[in-house]
Amino acid sequence: MSDTETKPSNQDGGDKKDGEYIKLKVIGQDSSEIHFKVKMTTHLKKLKESYSQRQV
Repeated sequence: MSDTETKPSNQDGGDKKDGEYIKLKVIGQDSSEIHFKVKMTTHLKKLKESYSQRQV
């Protein structure tokens, strides 16, 4: 047994903290693109409502 402690590494190589944003690109059936910048803690319902309001 050793005294060194191994820390788990993230698969994506980045350190994600609460409050960080992610960028999403939603492509509609008509090839229209809408970009969103949301926090990781944002509920999917809120994203879907925002998407439906932006549709023409």
